[in-house]
Amino acid sequence: MLRHPVDREARGQLTALVAVAALLPLAVLGSATSASGFYLRTFRNCPVNNPGMTENGGLCLYARSHNTSEFAAGNAVVPLERSLVLQGGVYSNSEEKTVFVGPENGAPTLVPVGQVVPGGLANVIDPAKLSGAVLREFEKVGPARQKVTAVIELAGAPSAISFSLANLAFQEGTALGLPLKVRFKNDFLGENCLAGSDAAPIIVELTDGTTSPPAPNEPISGKLGTGRETHEGVIMIMENSLVNNSFAAPGVEGCGREPAWQEQVDAAIDAKVDLPAPAGHNASIITGALGAAESGRVKEHLGL
Repeated sequence: MLRHPVDREARGQLTALVAVAALLPLAVLGSATSASGFYLRTFRNCPVNNPGMTENGGLCLYARSHNTSEFAAGNAVVPLERSLVLQGGVYSNSEEKTVFVGPENGAPTLVPVGQVVPGGLANVIDPAKLSGAVLREFEKVGPARQKVTAVIELAGAPSAISFSLANLAFQEGTALGLPLKVRFKNDFLGENCLAGSDAAPIIVELTDGTTSPPAPNEPISGKLGTGRETHEGVIMIMENSLVNNSFAAPGVEGCGREPAWQEQVDAAIDAKVDLPAPAGHNASIITGALGAAESGRVKEHLGL
């Protein structure tokens, strides 16, 4: 019977990395002379001095999405044209559980970037739900102020992220689980217009396998991609695709530049984009690349 490379992340993350690499066709090594520069660019925010990482042989991780990614909640579809970057490290603890650790140098675990929402403000607000001063302010918004951006942020602590190389390698179960909140930004909406929160995040459990969503969504499939060893000790998995269309999306809260507007504006957004949306009405497709390297080797290259 075929056994997972880690059931069992007890065998260690480095063992798991080697097992994943064995499943992939590997390209030629990168130039040794540029190795330290590559490590610095890619893994400079890895928490290599975290005790759990050093004591348990952790892996540094770096993932970057491509512009073919998208996030859909209700009937709002946001193309992720700017790269999402996830960075940190993972290790297996004494209980054989994988622990995710975020950067410890002040860098964000999930780098926040604004994604343009198609159609702008007019496509996210139902003016029929507005009245009085709020409606008058909305009607004053001209073309130059219509742009809305959506920022996908990590909700809560990095330790709430789940990651499994075994599931990634065998294309089953959750490869990457992210607790998220989405911040919509615009002069009219203010800075605190959120779907999801630290206390009640949107849980997106991504897989490179095939999903089993409730109706009306139908199964979709991700892809492991192809691997290459870019530099000694660095495995890059390219053209990876992680998907989920089984999560629920909440309604928005805190929308409106003035606190007195927020009840109306929240209702107007929810009505326009059909939030809250139960499982079976939302989807996330993240395509891109994942890099991993043993933390001790990263530490050496960074001169720490």
